[in-house]
Amino acid sequence: MTNILSVIALLFAIVCLSLAMQKHYKACFDGRLHENKEKLLKVGGWLLMALSISLVERKGISYVVWTCQLALVIFLQAWLLSAIAKQKTERKAEQKTNKEQTKN
Repeated sequence: MTNILSVIALLFAIVCLSLAMQKHYKACFDGRLHENKEKLLKVGGWLLMALSISLVERKGISYVVWTCQLALVIFLQAWLLSAIAKQKTERKAEQKTNKEQTKN
């Protein structure tokens, strides 16, 4: 059970830490990240990361598994952010094409 909680905390930690970056925040929300929200996301992300690793069993192999989970979560989130950015880019290009067609 603690392993599942550890992975969930890790997932939210990586989400918070990536959204604390201006580039990723803009890709997801089309807005500017304010300084207070950036600090809150960073602190929350690191606290969740600490919580995640504290929930791991006190065995050597468990830390190896946690590191693999970390890598997997980062990969999946990078893939998801890439898909979101691609979808938004395609949508903007489609809107631009539609505007040009209505002008003509």
